[in-house]
Amino acid sequence: MSEQDNQDIKLIARQMAEGQSKLDGTLKKFYRVFSVGAIIKTTLLLIALVTVVFTSVGDFLKPELPERHIAVIRIQGPIQEGSPTGSGIVLSQALYKAANNTDVKAILILADSPGGSPVQSESFYETLMDYRRSAPLSPEDQAWLNQKIGKSLFKKVTDLESQESKCETDCEQYRKPVIVSIADTCASACVYMASAADKIIAHGTSIVGSIGVRMDTWGFDKLLDMAHVERRTLSAGKFKTLIDPYQPMNPAAKQFVEDKMIVPLYRQFVNAVKNARGDKLADDPSIYEGLVWTGPEAMEKGLVDEIATTFQVYDALRHNYHLDSFREYNRQKFSWSSMFEASFTHAIEAVMKNVIAQQSTGQLPKY
Repeated sequence: MSEQDNQDIKLIARQMAEGQSKLDGTLKKFYRVFSVGAIIKTTLLLIALVTVVFTSVGDFLKPELPERHIAVIRIQGPIQEGSPTGSGIVLSQALYKAANNTDVKAILILADSPGGSPVQSESFYETLMDYRRSAPLSPEDQAWLNQKIGKSLFKKVTDLESQESKCETDCEQYRKPVIVSIADTCASACVYMASAADKIIAHGTSIVGSIGVRMDTWGFDKLLDMAHVERRTLSAGKFKTLIDPYQPMNPAAKQFVEDKMIVPLYRQFVNAVKNARGDKLADDPSIYEGLVWTGPEAMEKGLVDEIATTFQVYDALRHNYHLDSFREYNRQKFSWSSMFEASFTHAIEAVMKNVIAQQSTGQLPKY
C-alpha cells in the first residue's frame, strides 16, 4: 500500500470521526430540548390532574353545614334526558331534596332554555304540581308572593344570621314557595315546566312563549330521482317507514302522525299550562299558537307575573327571609367517567348515531 493510500485512509477516518462527533453533539442537544419539553409538559399535566383531584375530593368531603338558605335549581339549555339542568328526573330529585330540607326557606328556579323533550318537561311539571298540592303556603309567604318585588337593592341587611323564619309555629304544615326567574329565554318546554311554579318573574328583555309542538324530518326523494338512485327498503307493517326521508310523504301517514302524536301532545301542553296558571292567563287564543313575546307582553298574556331582574329576585329573597345564603341543588359535579365520555371519538359517534336516526325515522316531536 502506497503512502498516498495511507493518507487517504487517515483523511477518511478523520472525517468520519468529525461527523460522528457532530452527530453526537446534535443528538445531545435534541435530547436536552426534548427532555426539558417533556418535563414541562409532564409537570403541567400533573399540576392539572392534582388540581382536579383535590377540587373534586374537596367538594366531596366538604360538609354541608346546617344553614338557613334559598335552594337554587337551574333549568338551562335544551331540556333532554341526561342533562343535569334539563333532565326531568334530575330536576325532580333536586326539588325533592330542597323541599325536604328544613333549612330551605324558598326554592328559586333559574330558567334559561329554548325547550326540548315533552317527556322531561312533563316529568318536572308533575313533580312541581304534586308539591304545590301537597300543602298550602304560609300566610306570610302567600302575602309576600302577592306583592311586587321590593326595590331593596343595596339596602343593608342587618343581622342576617340572627333572624329567624317568619313562620313561628306549625311550620311543617306549610310548604316552601317556588319562584321562577327567567333569564334570556323560556320557550316551549321551559314554559311547560315553569308554569307550575307559584310565581314567574322575567326580565323586560326575556323571550317567553312558543307554546306548541313540532316534529322535524327531511325529504330527499326528489334528490334521489335527480341522481338516478333508487332507495330499496324491506319492511313489514303498513306504516313502518312512514317518515322515511327517502320516500315521498305518505298523506295517510302524515295524517296519522298529526292526529295521534302532534295534536295529543299539543292538547296536553295547553291543558297543563291552563291548569297551572289558572285565571292568571288572558283570554287570548294567540297564547297557544307558538308565538313568543318579550317579558312585558308575556305578563299581559298571563305567562309571567312580574318584571324584575334575576339580581333583584335574589335581593328580594335575601331581605324577605333575612338570609344571605343560596345553594344550588342540581350543580353538575366532576366525574372521571363524564370527562372520558366527552372524548372526540365519543362525540363523533354520537353525531353519527343522531344523523342515522334522523335519516331513518326523523326526530321525535318536541316542545
